[in-house]
Amino acid sequence: MESYKTKTTYNGLKTVVVKRPNNLNRIQINLVYGIGSDLEKGNNLEISHFLEHLFVSLTSKKYPSSKTNRETFSLNDINYTASVGSKTTEFEFSLNKEHIDLFLDILVNGIYNFQVDKEIFKNEKNSIIEELNEIIDDLSYPLETNTESEIYKGHNRKQSQKKRLENTKKITPQNIENFYKKFYRIPYCVLAIYGNLEINKLCSSIDKLSIQFIHNKITRKLEGKSVEHLYPIYNFMNESKVIFSSKSDSISTIKILWRIDMNTFSEDYFDLYCLDYILLDDLSSLLLKKLRAEYGLIYDIKSQFSLDEFQNSLSFYIFETTVASKKLLKVVEAFMEVISDITKNFIDKNDYSKYIKHQKTIIDDRNESLDYKYYLNNYAKHLLLNKKINTLKTEDKLYLDVTRKSVLATAKKIFNTNNLYISYSNKENISKKIDKVITNLAF
Repeated sequence: MESYKTKTTYNGLKTVVVKRPNNLNRIQINLVYGIGSDLEKGNNLEISHFLEHLFVSLTSKKYPSSKTNRETFSLNDINYTASVGSKTTEFEFSLNKEHIDLFLDILVNGIYNFQVDKEIFKNEKNSIIEELNEIIDDLSYPLETNTESEIYKGHNRKQSQKKRLENTKKITPQNIENFYKKFYRIPYCVLAIYGNLEINKLCSSIDKLSIQFIHNKITRKLEGKSVEHLYPIYNFMNESKVIFSSKSDSISTIKILWRIDMNTFSEDYFDLYCLDYILLDDLSSLLLKKLRAEYGLIYDIKSQFSLDEFQNSLSFYIFETTVASKKLLKVVEAFMEVISDITKNFIDKNDYSKYIKHQKTIIDDRNESLDYKYYLNNYAKHLLLNKKINTLKTEDKLYLDVTRKSVLATAKKIFNTNNLYISYSNKENISKKIDKVITNLAF
């Protein structure tokens, strides 16, 4: 992933081509839009989910049938998938080089002249409804809904899945096409390719196919806005809150969340990554050693970095575990003791050395089996938001350049009781007792 080139087509489509050292015949193509669910509001709720389902078959005025396009993909061994996030929508295609001209024609027409295939709309709508019903029927739904309504207060992310389901049933093909034409524009996307292609020849081919769309408004920014300025400003003052969700059984779920001043491009992400390893890697890590090995309170605990691409106030560091209800308060106490200790003392030299050794092993293993899809999307997002692309070599160095001092500084910055949320489901409301624990261990 070290050898890459970037170029912009005549109509403004940013492209990046990464040379594929092996399997020279196979090409991976990722189309990444800086458009995600955070742009949805009112009668547009869940509409980017529809586009995830519908646009991936690249229907257009020239190629209007999803069924025919998918048959073409199948016949020519073109694989495809799609995903949508809060700030991006990603479409991935894999094909043999011999089919690149055919695919580019379908792709370019899809990008510039997308239209919904009404023959499949009802089925895809039902599929989305079923997905949402599964989420709503899950036992974790009340806890997740209550948590999101508080941590995303004042933002459309607080909208419940039930609200999204209600709106999904009302969405029409015209709604989807209008949303696409408004937001899914050339300045807000990147075409990223991993394969043995020459970027000048690629862009020349795209220019020839897209010259007919030169006056299409899709080639221009919406009201002159950058992709970041499409999204409403979200400024949220830090707070500490305990959130209770009632449940009837004796097993509790607890989520401990810190709102963190960070995004996916922040340099201190690498310190956070190291910190997470020290806290949670194995049974000898700080949290598992205390909560499981010493006290026998839990079996496992998971963590997650929920980092926004550019709105830091929407980023969180999240921990989650399940525990017998009678041990819930003890888990909170033990967890907070570990966090308090790590912010007041130092990063242990042995823990740090173990992380460095582990990371070097990951780098060696990764060189044997590269997750090129992840890195291709990573390059695309950097280019989309005008960030300098970090090569794998540069990124590897950043993972290894963290120091005990920098990790401790990040821990002190993140772990603050003024930006802490504890959300739990339990038979009994013990929020006042949890509040007392936080107050006594303020850090």
